[in-house]
Parts: sequence; C-alpha cells; structure tokens
Amino acid sequence: MRILPLLLLLASLAACQSTPAENTSSSNSEATSEQTTMPQKGSMTVAQLPAFLAANPEAILLDVRTPGEIAGGKIDGAIELDYRSPDFQQKLQELDKDQTYVVYCKSGGRSGRTCQMMEAAGFSSYYNLEGGMNAYNQQ
Repeated sequence: MRILPLLLLLASLAACQSTPAENTSSSNSEATSEQTTMPQKGSMTVAQLPAFLAANPEAILLDVRTPGEIAGGKIDGAIELDYRSPDFQQKLQELDKDQTYVVYCKSGGRSGRTCQMMEAAGFSSYYNLEGGMNAYNQQ
C-alpha cells in the first residue's frame, strides 16, 4: 500500500522537471534568437536549418525517403539514401563518418532511426530534421 503513494510522488516529480527549452526566459531575446538558429545536438527544427547550413556549408543533407517519395520533391542539394533499400545499412557505413549530416525523411521517424544507427556506427556529427519534409513543406 505504501508503494502507490511513492509511485505517484515520483511521477509528479518527473512531470514537473523542465526541459532545456523550458529553462530559457522569453524575455531574453538573445537566448530566444539563439534557440531558433542553433540546434541542439542530435536534432534540428526547420526554422534552424537555413542558418545552420549557412554557418556549416560543408554539412550534407541526407534524404532517407523512398524514390517514390523523393519524386514529389526534395530539399535542394540533398543526397538520397533509401532507408527501405536492402543495402541501406551498408551504404550508410560507406559515408564519411567525420562529415556533418542533416538527416530527414517524411516526418522524422526513419531519419531519427538513421541518426541512432549513425551514433552506433561512430559518426561524429548528425542532426535529425524534426518533422521531416512534412514540416519543411509547411514553412
């Protein structure tokens, strides 16, 4: 019987913890401006993408959608690597692990899993484009 109140207390405390985005003050315009231009390690919003690419011209856009999805359009300059192809992991391993990558798919799921694979393979710098092409097309 003592366990239930303890579990409720722990759940309440976990729900009250703030995320890094919540810790910034909305009155600090400099911090807010920095949030929109500098991504956190591992993820990036569509709003952050143009400034990031301008500051990192060597960064590679990696589109992991299928050829059918890409036929509907892609971000200019992106290289294509079909997540659903049988040799996807092999081709991913062949990429330069020291490059910076911005990975995207339709909505962020496949690109998120790709970033996990990149981490496990020892890639040094990669970002998942949150919301993928769906978010990109809505900007």
